[in-house]
Amino acid sequence: MEPTPASPIVITRRGLMRGLRLFVTLLKVMVPAYIAVSLLKQTPFLDAAVQAVAPLMRWVGLPPSAAIPLVVAFSGSLYGAIGAMQSLHFTPEQITQIAVVMLIAHNLIVELSITARLRTRWVLIGLFRVTAGLSMGALLHYAFGFNAHASGGEAAFASLRP
Repeated sequence: MEPTPASPIVITRRGLMRGLRLFVTLLKVMVPAYIAVSLLKQTPFLDAAVQAVAPLMRWVGLPPSAAIPLVVAFSGSLYGAIGAMQSLHFTPEQITQIAVVMLIAHNLIVELSITARLRTRWVLIGLFRVTAGLSMGALLHYAFGFNAHASGGEAAFASLRP
């Protein structure tokens, strides 16, 4: 006995409800991150944290404020990091660099705790993922000229031109 196919109206209603639930779930993560970063921008704490990581961010070819969404992605979800990025002003190239780093090293707390249960060298895995992510961000900057105006990347970009 075959199940009767659902009507297009039922399928549409079901799809809209699933989409709405997903939208609300994403809002629950992204909006608090956006608000938190917007509020932190008004305090001296954020400036101090940004200055502490400025040399590393310059090496990657990103502004120091890029550390904020990266830390959110490393410790939490990509969606929270996207919310944090929305309250900061980045160029499309910087957003691409940040996204590459975040895709390689994200949600480390959860993933490394699972890895630790497997009795692996979770510290090395975590260090490798963060290093690989930051290295890929730097590769985009130095080899492909992403964000070439930051931290002397003009030379790397000029070397790729004919």
